[in-house]
Amino acid sequence: AMGSPSARQDIKQVKQAVLAKPQPQLAALQIGLQLLAEQDLRPQLGAIYQPWLRLYGRLDGLVPVKTCAEMERLAPQSQAVVFEQASHAPFIS
Repeated sequence: AMGSPSARQDIKQVKQAVLAKPQPQLAALQIGLQLLAEQDLRPQLGAIYQPWLRLYGRLDGLVPVKTCAEMERLAPQSQAVVFEQASHAPFIS
């Protein structure tokens, strides 16, 4: 929610949604983080043939909007939408 004008409200909403579900197993979270650290699937993006939509929050501190240009190059079959007043979870902020 960093950068979002409604950061406090956004964080509260995310917390409520996350805590409403059973906690994931620690091992599953660790495997997921390991995959994020070790796998680079960017070369495969061009193999996605159907159109797809990429959503960005201009205020996102985790996935900066500047990655949009790189994605345009890697996946020209995709389309981008940037939410000007949103952070990492544009569907919330």
